[in-house]
Amino acid sequence: MSSSTHPRPGFGVSVVGALTMFSGILNVVAGIILLFTREDINGDFPSLSEGEIALFGVAAIVFGLIYILVGRGMLRMSRFALGLGLLVAGINLVSGVLLIIFEGISNLHYSILVSTLISLVVFLILSSGFSRASEARRD
Repeated sequence: MSSSTHPRPGFGVSVVGALTMFSGILNVVAGIILLFTREDINGDFPSLSEGEIALFGVAAIVFGLIYILVGRGMLRMSRFALGLGLLVAGINLVSGVLLIIFEGISNLHYSILVSTLISLVVFLILSSGFSRASEARRD
């Protein structure tokens, strides 16, 4: 394997990839907890059945595994993984900006503003990583 076919990720892409994998691990753990404690959790959410809680648990595990694979791909500078990360960050960025426009900053919880800023940073980092990966593949 030469460095032209697998460029090393920059610091930003490495951080985003590692955090994506960590987020995936947390999703898998949360999904497992939901599956094994759905009877206890059902009392906290009376509008949800045990089956619905189990479905949320399975979904958390599936999305967690996808996050782990995408994060691993980012660390390997996979154009597919970087593109998927760009897509998700872009969707989060657009939805955050639309919320700010239509709801007004004063009506939003600070976490939405922070999430929108993080999405912007991730989008910029991954777009530079995607460009580097694409150029390395063309050589």
